[in-house]
Amino acid sequence: MNWNTEQSKTLLQSIIDSNLDFYSYKLARYLNDVSVDLAFMSEYDDGIWNYRYFNLQDSDLAQSPKINVIKSVIDTVTSKISQQKVRPYFTPVNGLYSTRAIVKQAQQYFDIIFDKEKVHAKITQAFRNACIFGIGYILFNPFTKSIEVPGTWQVGISNTEKGYGCPTKALVEYRNMPVTQLVERYGIGKDYKTSYVNFQLFFDTIKKEAIIYINNSKVKTEKYECDKIPLVPVYYNKPVFGTRTISIVEELDGIQTNIDLLSQKMSTAMQLTPANTTYVEAGSSLTPSDISNKTGNVYSVKMGLGHNNLPVVNVTPAPFDPSLDAHMQSLVKQAYEIVGVSQLSAQSKKPSGLDSGVALSTLEDIESDRFQCQVDNYVHAYLDLAELIIDVLDDDRILPKSINSSDYSWKDVKKQKDLFKIQFSAASALSKDPQTKIQQIMQLTQVGLITTDKIAMYLDSPDLEDVYRGAAAIQDAIDSVIQDAIENEKYDIPDYISYQQLLTQIIIEENKLYASNDTESLERLHKLKDNLLGIMNEQGFVDLSNTGTTDEMMTSEQGLASGSAQDITGASAQAEAFAQEATQDQLATPNELPGGEVANV
Repeated sequence: MNWNTEQSKTLLQSIIDSNLDFYSYKLARYLNDVSVDLAFMSEYDDGIWNYRYFNLQDSDLAQSPKINVIKSVIDTVTSKISQQKVRPYFTPVNGLYSTRAIVKQAQQYFDIIFDKEKVHAKITQAFRNACIFGIGYILFNPFTKSIEVPGTWQVGISNTEKGYGCPTKALVEYRNMPVTQLVERYGIGKDYKTSYVNFQLFFDTIKKEAIIYINNSKVKTEKYECDKIPLVPVYYNKPVFGTRTISIVEELDGIQTNIDLLSQKMSTAMQLTPANTTYVEAGSSLTPSDISNKTGNVYSVKMGLGHNNLPVVNVTPAPFDPSLDAHMQSLVKQAYEIVGVSQLSAQSKKPSGLDSGVALSTLEDIESDRFQCQVDNYVHAYLDLAELIIDVLDDDRILPKSINSSDYSWKDVKKQKDLFKIQFSAASALSKDPQTKIQQIMQLTQVGLITTDKIAMYLDSPDLEDVYRGAAAIQDAIDSVIQDAIENEKYDIPDYISYQQLLTQIIIEENKLYASNDTESLERLHKLKDNLLGIMNEQGFVDLSNTGTTDEMMTSEQGLASGSAQDITGASAQAEAFAQEATQDQLATPNELPGGEVANV
């Protein structure tokens, strides 16, 4: 059936409404707050909290201990998974210079935006929602271009659409949104009479629309060209079908209920059972009123004939059978074991019997294996979010206009999407520890990425992107010249290009093009090489045969092209050595040619 917009919105609205009570219960179990109601949540009301049970008939009882195993386990699993510091890593595959340039700019964009938008904290929050509700969401808002974490109860997606493929429609509902957010975030300035409104975002990938509803009235519509809804799901356990899956709350619900009952009974027994009981023999010179003890009870007892006891006897009664406490401790231990959390992680103490470092390491390895599926779900959320952002963004430049960025847009990224892969890698940065930072910078200096005169600058402000960009500047310029020749038939060679490195790279690319039978590109590259050899001949560079003629240089270069990669490198070095030797006697300085011109070596 071809649903129209209003029918689709009504269906998704019913999905959100039908799940509210289910999600309210799960959140109440996590927060240990029976008053949670997601349908009417606006401002937090703490008026019901006191030192006694809420809505408890026995008003003489104080609040019992809350042993919230569900929250303890969820927070421990979330903390463990969030230790994975992930960044999307772009790798070109058989691309030319433009592919590498686009990939490099995309990498810079995501490194910046993921840090600015605090994506690590947001995906961790979405994963915690997944532990509570079974599924969490990351929203890339096409209206604000921001990354958000809507509550699971606020998202409506068709279960069957998700089960049989990619959902085509989605509804995100924010009940009781403050009106002040409308102007600040969405530029909607209507004068509403109330302080809160029902705000909804509706996405339709078939009609290519993104619509804003306020109090069920359509107020803004924009084109949405992406083929995927702007939501990235984060799972605790991936669903077998659709969106329905199991959460930690559901796994531990029964155990938590029994812990609550036992805790209440034991607390009641502890509060109502006196700390001690004093028995006074009736008829003795002592009376109950003569003994005062606020932590116990005093009783008058008439002893039978033949019993000779002291007039006062103190007894300490047991409040409950010790088996109750043993059973509750067993339930707590079972809750951690079911989920797979060790005492070392959850309770910050070493399990008994694990005294060696090897044993502790083995324990951590076993626990890490237990959560491998959760780690995979968490890591791939970063990659899915990066792919979604590329699909949603369109005409905007990848990076703001600057001296170090090219005029590439997200359309250029989409065109070359088949020429690069998005992988994941650990987020890298220089250490904050001064001593470790110095060691890292010295290592970069030793391999030639940082010159000695810039060590102090990078110690004060470590711009790693500047380090890598400077090291690759020469190769980037050479790649740009080769790409212009192949794609645009431009054969201009700037005078600041390293001629010898350009010649070596041209020969390598010629071998690649010959092997791939790309004759058209090969002919264009030949023209670039002819132009280069002519420039080198005019400026005093000599060929491999040391004759100084262009034709013989080309003959020598053809022989060079037929050799191996090792021959290419050696011949290039030999050519540079011949050039220096031939010009040594006639140059006033190493770079000065007759006539006052400067040679480009």
